[in-house]
Amino acid sequence: MHDLGDLTIVDDQGVRYLASVKSSSGSWRQSGEPIGSTHLTILITPAPKAGIAWLELRGPNGSMSRLTRPTKCAIQVGPITPVEENVQHNVRDFVAHDSISLSDGPEYHMALGVSLELEGFSVRLDSLESCRDEWRLHLGAEPGWWLYSENRKTKWAIVSIQPEDNLGNTYEDRFGGSRPHLDHDDLTLIFHPRLDPRAASVKLVVQGSSHQVILSLDLL
Repeated sequence: MHDLGDLTIVDDQGVRYLASVKSSSGSWRQSGEPIGSTHLTILITPAPKAGIAWLELRGPNGSMSRLTRPTKCAIQVGPITPVEENVQHNVRDFVAHDSISLSDGPEYHMALGVSLELEGFSVRLDSLESCRDEWRLHLGAEPGWWLYSENRKTKWAIVSIQPEDNLGNTYEDRFGGSRPHLDHDDLTLIFHPRLDPRAASVKLVVQGSSHQVILSLDLL
């Protein structure tokens, strides 16, 4: 759909990689040029080895961008507890002060590296990515992310993830797509609006049908 044939990717050891578009959002002209705001998820093959320090993306016009390893986020995992009955999670509007706007503040790309065992499922939180208008959690789930009704006409996620930062802001979520494998799913959850740039931490409530666990992430 979007040609990346002119994009060269090389690591710090001189190994070259192929790039393909895994998913995209936004509108595109027939020429392949983006219209307005766009987001691409690029699949790089082969997978970079553990000792790689950086990847360098080189365009045909001489442009260059270097990708380094994400910052490892400080994270605390609480105990698994029963879900309280009749708990309502209301999403409040994000109110920006006069001195700050939604587009201010740093853009995060943090490695999480946390695996949870909850109600017979394994949920792996890989990374957090904060962009201008939204933020994303990249996850893995084993054996899969979805549960199905007997007739397989209805499906639902094995857990819900409800975020709240230390300033009291909560965020709306939507499914950002998945990639199934034989024994697990890789997927993305997208949250709106972007993380409040004043927030020092965010709490993630990972909730199953009867139990939950709370993760606290330090952003600063």
